[in-house]
Amino acid sequence: MALVSGGKPYTSTAPHASYPDTGGVELTDGAVGTLDPLTPWVGWSAVSPTIRIDLGAAYPLEYVRFHFYIWEVNSLYAPNQVIVYGSNNDVDYTNLGTFVKTTHWTNGGAQAVYWSNNLTVAGSYRYVKFAFTYQTNWIFLSELQVYSAGGGFFLMF
Repeated sequence: MALVSGGKPYTSTAPHASYPDTGGVELTDGAVGTLDPLTPWVGWSAVSPTIRIDLGAAYPLEYVRFHFYIWEVNSLYAPNQVIVYGSNNDVDYTNLGTFVKTTHWTNGGAQAVYWSNNLTVAGSYRYVKFAFTYQTNWIFLSELQVYSAGGGFFLMF
């Protein structure tokens, strides 16, 4: 498997000014967020963000992963669901799968970093779009990853 989204350009719903996406590169730069300090997390408040990654070429996709931050006592929740779409023309998108919030995304108020289990996707696509469904207050993301069974490069961190 190869990480094909590393360093790729993307567009997104504008994040909150207090937790910006500095330089528009933080979600594919390979740096998974840490708890202290609260960086390099990108935050959205009271919105359902959508992020579209341009892989630069079509790849046979295998799975996606997204890293988010939960700290419920401070109103940082996991999204209700994440819907993943693929496209080759950036106009017509196919639903590749939905990851629905489950109990393992809840941490009982403790401070913790959680990331999804891998969401298996199929098909060959150039553009991959993530639609996060807002639950309440904040959504914090540090990295979106798209993996291919064929081609690309490995990014170790």
